[in-house]
Amino acid sequence: MKINYKIFLLSVIASLTFVGITLTYYFLERETIHIAFVAGKNTPDGKSNIDGIQLYLNMINQEGGINGRKVILDVFDDQNDPALAKQKALEIVEKNQAIAVIGHLYSSCSISGGEIYKENHIPAVTPFSTNVKVTQNNEWYFRTIFDDDLQGHFLAYYVKNVFHKNTASIVHSNDAYGAYLAQVFSQTSSDLGIEVKYQWTFQENDAHKDQTLSKIVEELKAKSTEAGVIFLATHTNEGVYLIKSIKDLGIKNVILGSDAFASNFQKGFKKFQKKQKNPGYYTEGLYVATPLIFDSANKQALDFKEIYQTAYKKELIDWHPAFAYDAAIMLVDAIKKSGISGIKTTLQADRQKLRDYLANDLTRIDNAIKGVAGFNYFDKHGDAQKPISMGIYKSGTIISAPIQFKDIPNFKEVSNLKNVKQDKRILQIGDKYMYKTNVVYTGIRVNEISDVDLAASTYTLDFYLWFRFKDIFDSKNIEFINAIKPIQLDEPIDTIIEEGMNYHLYHVKGHFKKNFMSKYHYYGLHNFGMSFHHRQLPRHNLIYVKDALGMALTKESLTKKLQETEVLSKKYEITQAKLFQDTIVKDSLGNPKYLKVKDATIEYSRFNMDIMVKEDKLSFLSFIPQKSVKMIWFLSTFVAIILLIMSQSAFFQRFFTLIYIFEIISIFFVLLSSETILLNWLMTPYTPASYFETTIMVFNSLWWLIGAILVHIAIIHFLWNPIEKKTGNPIPRLIRRFWFIIIYLLAIFGIIGFVFDRPLTSLLATSGVLAMIIGLAVKMNLSNIFSGLALHLERPFCEGDLVKIGLYNEGIVEDINWRATRIRTRTGFLVTISNSVVAASDISNFSDKKNQDLIIASSIGQYPKNNIPLRGNHNGSPQPIDDGM
Repeated sequence: MKINYKIFLLSVIASLTFVGITLTYYFLERETIHIAFVAGKNTPDGKSNIDGIQLYLNMINQEGGINGRKVILDVFDDQNDPALAKQKALEIVEKNQAIAVIGHLYSSCSISGGEIYKENHIPAVTPFSTNVKVTQNNEWYFRTIFDDDLQGHFLAYYVKNVFHKNTASIVHSNDAYGAYLAQVFSQTSSDLGIEVKYQWTFQENDAHKDQTLSKIVEELKAKSTEAGVIFLATHTNEGVYLIKSIKDLGIKNVILGSDAFASNFQKGFKKFQKKQKNPGYYTEGLYVATPLIFDSANKQALDFKEIYQTAYKKELIDWHPAFAYDAAIMLVDAIKKSGISGIKTTLQADRQKLRDYLANDLTRIDNAIKGVAGFNYFDKHGDAQKPISMGIYKSGTIISAPIQFKDIPNFKEVSNLKNVKQDKRILQIGDKYMYKTNVVYTGIRVNEISDVDLAASTYTLDFYLWFRFKDIFDSKNIEFINAIKPIQLDEPIDTIIEEGMNYHLYHVKGHFKKNFMSKYHYYGLHNFGMSFHHRQLPRHNLIYVKDALGMALTKESLTKKLQETEVLSKKYEITQAKLFQDTIVKDSLGNPKYLKVKDATIEYSRFNMDIMVKEDKLSFLSFIPQKSVKMIWFLSTFVAIILLIMSQSAFFQRFFTLIYIFEIISIFFVLLSSETILLNWLMTPYTPASYFETTIMVFNSLWWLIGAILVHIAIIHFLWNPIEKKTGNPIPRLIRRFWFIIIYLLAIFGIIGFVFDRPLTSLLATSGVLAMIIGLAVKMNLSNIFSGLALHLERPFCEGDLVKIGLYNEGIVEDINWRATRIRTRTGFLVTISNSVVAASDISNFSDKKNQDLIIASSIGQYPKNNIPLRGNHNGSPQPIDDGM
């Protein structure tokens, strides 16, 4: 076989180009985009913050970075010290790499470093520092968390309107964070008629700080009966010392902590023996302000929590990593949209573009960048419009407090504003109006999931549902959104009132529809579960939150619980389960209460149980390791190209069988890895299912078509070529085309029947009739061809042999083709006999070696001299028979 040098050369060039591009993509250094992070990195908060940012940057880099450039996080440790923070800020300036800064943790550090960022025009974002001076008079600093002005007002109003207390005392640090927060709380309390009875201050950098704090607690013990609510405006370490001392001295006052008490605060008690015996001993009943509580978080926040815990193999109970993650989301998105070039020579101009985008384009919720902790956009001071939640420690875990204050985006939309303010359902906190909202702790125990019908997208769900709440409401008046038939709850099967909290328990069984959350879902996975909202009470009156304590989910996930209890048939596997709340917006249907609301809609709190289920069946895709899929694709594609080149070379034809086997294996892995990569790329909650279905159909069709191609190649090399070599005649085009049509027709039938899941009965019937018509039309030709094939394989005679076929006169075989055999008779006539007739007739071969003497003897004197019989030889040329005369 001759080499097709053009194909060979093109294959080599294509292969080398492919290898070069791949190696460049994987191994060569490319220009990168740098983001600096500054905080005390050796503290628990610092480490978790780095993890949160790096988690998102890793995802971005795996997807190709920003415009093909990898994003690098440069970490600087300021040890939460203002002087060192300024020094680290100067280091960032000197290195001149970072396009932006995320940090600092402490407000005093952010204020100190902010002067440097402002002077050198470097945009900075803090997800943690709450003091108003961080962004005040600094157009280069932005904040993605609430500020202390709002926090101080919020906590004072909570004391007045929820605790109903008229006396409070304050313990605070003298740094920017503690001093300002105490000042706002004290002033707001006075305005509300709350007497601030006592205030204690300690120096943040005092060498004898522990002794000072102990003395404060001793004084507090002596005055505890008059102190009222105790507000602690300190950082985490000092808070741990104060809480432990207060608990050990038996002080029973209500304690209220700032947002610093909602981070890694609980970890500070691990070394104490009482904490080891009882996880919630020191923190039980402690109220804290926090920007995020996971029991009332949305699905995005819960997804982040699960990704974080899976990536770092540790439990996430702190809000810091989520806000650090959000800061990274916001900066990366802003970098993409601000039109920066991302190269070192334009760094200063890029910083200006990024700052202008943050200040001018992210000023409304319409343009906000959505993160796991809410929407990121800024007011004219660079402050985010993020809400505050009130948490309470129970059994060592922060859960949502029974009463929350929720922002009113536009108080003009509120009907009868004067009346609801008088009822204290709406409070004005600073320049914000807020609803007083009841929290309903909601728990579910699934008993069974049965009657699963994936084709109809239905199943039966049997479960217990309970509510724990403070203020009375009609708990049974709920609407199950994905119920096929409306479910009306009966009276609760159990009711209890304990410590001012109401408990209602219901047993529910109904028929539900799957994939109810959205038109977007992961391909191959099915969303089981249920979703409901209250029929009458909107979200500003009532919020459903997960009852983590009642469901014992503080130490064990819902997924594991459902897997262990085997609530579903073994035909299916539960891969993930979540409980979360979000909102659902419905038309008000002309309700007068909502006529002032934009678009005349009502927003309800929706509670969801989302159980991800997949069929327990074997899939080739499961054999591909996800971490190595790109390398497998590269290697298999490279091997496939090399084998293709080798198959074109005459030198390697002797190894064709081995090459063919390895070609099949390499193509198998190319298809498998390509499908996996593409599906992984599409695998987001926001990709329409139709995209997945189309992708799967394309690859399933490719499996059939490429399989047909490989079978076709195998028939050529392992059937037709040996036959042609043995017979010396080319295979007729009719046979080649016949098998070509059969192979690809079967592949098309396979695609129709197994990929598109269409019945083949009518198609086979139609093709059967067509085949019969074609068969009748070419019946004789096919019969002759297959008979010719049999003659070539059995070889009862060869060209040049003297033969007698059936009733035909004997003669010399001159030609054997796929349709007929031609013989020259002794009278000199050329007789053409159809191969089907030859195959069906008796054949006498007089040229067989065993019959040579018999042929010669029987032929002497029987032929006239002018008509001497010819005896064929095996080289195809007739020779006269020597009669001895």
